[in-house]
Amino acid sequence: MLRLGAIAIVLLPVLLGVVLHHVAWIPWTGAGLALVGGVVLTLARPRARGLVLLGTMLAVLAGLASPQLPAQLQPPTHLDLRTDSVPTDLRGAVIVTGYLRDEHSMAEFAVPEGALPRQDAPPEALLVPLHGAPDGPVPLRDVVLVARVRPGQERIVGLQTLHGHARPLEPELLSAFVQASGLTPAPGVQGILVDVALEPRTPGWLLAGLVVLAMLGAAVCLLLATRGTALPPE
Repeated sequence: MLRLGAIAIVLLPVLLGVVLHHVAWIPWTGAGLALVGGVVLTLARPRARGLVLLGTMLAVLAGLASPQLPAQLQPPTHLDLRTDSVPTDLRGAVIVTGYLRDEHSMAEFAVPEGALPRQDAPPEALLVPLHGAPDGPVPLRDVVLVARVRPGQERIVGLQTLHGHARPLEPELLSAFVQASGLTPAPGVQGILVDVALEPRTPGWLLAGLVVLAMLGAAVCLLLATRGTALPPE
């Protein structure tokens, strides 16, 4: 029975994190269940509490990292704005080919809450519209695509292929970009931000390897703690 509990401590947080990765509080629920299981196992095997503590901590770490696995291991979506239409549900890793149109760009500053931005400070990133044509008028489509790039990248002329992560664009920014383009906001228009300036993430294969190693380490520690032969008293 204790061995089944040890296996549950290892597997449950990771399974919850992967299957319900879109629910923000699920990783903490899995971690909490692992901690509760670790406390119960410590009471059942008090002389192996060192192994139980180490195994439980490894299980908690694996569970907290597991919600990132589905997005990290999912292959990126490829889009060529010269020929492809942008899906309204575009999310996650993307590779987008198009032109940065910096005539309506916006600067983004890292400003503490309640403070005012310093106009002489360099921006943290720039928000630049991303289109399928290098110049000329831009028709208003169902989706407005905006790239978040490092300062200076918006001045690169010509066709670019950008690697980033897509997420919804805030309605206030969408309205500002549409009005800056001289267009009338139409109902149903959606905005998508392609974050190219995001800090490099852990590669999917490396994250998966770390989660597996943490699970194996947790399983070894907890199964050793539940062996029939008791450890020497501390």
